Amino acid sequence: FCACLALCVLSFSAKAQVVVSANKTAAELASTLVGIGVTVFSPTLTCPGPANGTFYTTGVDPLGISNGIVLTNGCAKDTILGGTVCYGVNDPSSTFANTIYNSVGDADLTTLSGNPTFDACVLEFDFKAIGDTIRFNYVFGSEEYTNYTCSVYNDVFGFFISGGSYVTRTNLALVPGTTIPVCINSVNCGATGGWPLSTCTALGPGSPFCAYYVNNITGPASPY
Repeated sequence: FCACLALCVLSFSAKAQVVVSANKTAAELASTLVGIGVTVFSPTLTCPGPANGTFYTTGVDPLGISNGIVLTNGCAKDTILGGTVCYGVNDPSSTFANTIYNSVGDADLTTLSGNPTFDACVLEFDFKAIGDTIRFNYVFGSEEYTNYTCSVYNDVFGFFISGGSYVTRTNLALVPGTTIPVCINSVNCGATGGWPLSTCTALGPGSPFCAYYVNNITGPASPY
């Protein structure tokens, strides 16, 4: 099981807050992610420390998820990097965290994105569940919205699983009813910033999927 999320929630009002504790271990992240009846084995984390963390929400829940983990290609919470503020999930996307760590991407995410990836944050672990069904909730967001929609910069999320009925490694993070991965270019309401819409429509029938996109620049709404 491998999860990788490029996340930057653009802005929230003072009544809604995501409280983040950054720089967690693989074991801490995995234990936070799974629920009762699931046992975790051999967790590993390939991710810059400031890019990951655990969170809980206060006030009006801006995410639809009251607590969980944060995996980003930027900073989970406000951090000083090289004398510059790297803004976390509660801040506007005023600073574009492009390859901020100069670290490698992930081959699976590069395949999903269709473009080279950088600064990947990957959590992997084996698990055993007492039941026959697993479920997960996630929110995908990015500071690439909206200026880079339908561009060659395509943040992407992957939730891979293997074992049980999944004979081969399978990505579960797909636009509902499709085989299209959840990414900037598949979940949006049209090209902006002068980029061609054809970059988005090329992902498959129905793309881009506006129904799953929420523009949260002006208030406490959650992206897909």
